[in-house]
Amino acid sequence: MQLTVDQLHITLDRTPVLRAVNPEADKRDTVGLVGPNGSGRSTLLCTVHRSLRSADGVVGVGGDDVGELSRGP
Repeated sequence: MQLTVDQLHITLDRTPVLRAVNPEADKRDTVGLVGPNGSGRSTLLCTVHRSLRSADGVVGVGGDDVGELSRGP
């Protein structure tokens, strides 16, 4: 299954945190997020997980927009 993030923009408290983020990963890829404190690693993961909403952009899993998928029962 492929994970795609297309033009993701995150704003927290009116402050832009992530701008135009576009990572992709296939099911056999090993991915690491690196960067200094405050660079947006946790924010990106929380958005992929749907704990945070993006201001703009799409997070896709297996070709489906995660924002349109149900969270389950």
